[in-house]
Amino acid sequence: MMRMGYNEAESCPLLKSSKSKKIKVSAVCFEKTVQSINDLIISAPIGVDIDDLTGKLNSKTHIEIVSKPNLAVKLENCLLIIEGLLPVKIVFENPKPCPCTDVLKSICQETTIPIQTVLSIKDCTTSDHKLCDFNCNDAFSIQTKAKVISTSIFGYPNIDSTVAGKQIKLVVKAILEITAYILEDEIINLFYL
Repeated sequence: MMRMGYNEAESCPLLKSSKSKKIKVSAVCFEKTVQSINDLIISAPIGVDIDDLTGKLNSKTHIEIVSKPNLAVKLENCLLIIEGLLPVKIVFENPKPCPCTDVLKSICQETTIPIQTVLSIKDCTTSDHKLCDFNCNDAFSIQTKAKVISTSIFGYPNIDSTVAGKQIKLVVKAILEITAYILEDEIINLFYL
């Protein structure tokens, strides 16, 4: 798409003597921010216990974000599909208190929480066409920005008759704020003196 920045060059004496330069800019044709709730179920390490009624862990636990979310985006059938992984480290402090000094003071477990968000772009239009009617992804670019809002962890007893003892599953949750942008490249004329 070609836009002229001041087509009035003939009517303005200053613009008649000015030079112009074409520049490429990205125009935002779609922007949406959503909250994405993502979770992962893992087995609890030995020594980590829960309250069977509430699912709250009996040992102090915190989740550290190892790195920013790694996201990939694709456009299919008027849907913007955002998928990726959030690397985290779960630290279980003093899992089973014991007078023995050789017992671990904490257990660390690294894992990744899968992320998936789907946005409808049915009404999104660029300057020349609706995005849903267009098959070539080269005419525009898609960018995302993600921020972790909160993380949490809770457990539940896993009843498995083939395994002796109490088995616990942990649900690791991460709430993200994801902003998606669809950008269309435009060329404009910039006049300068």
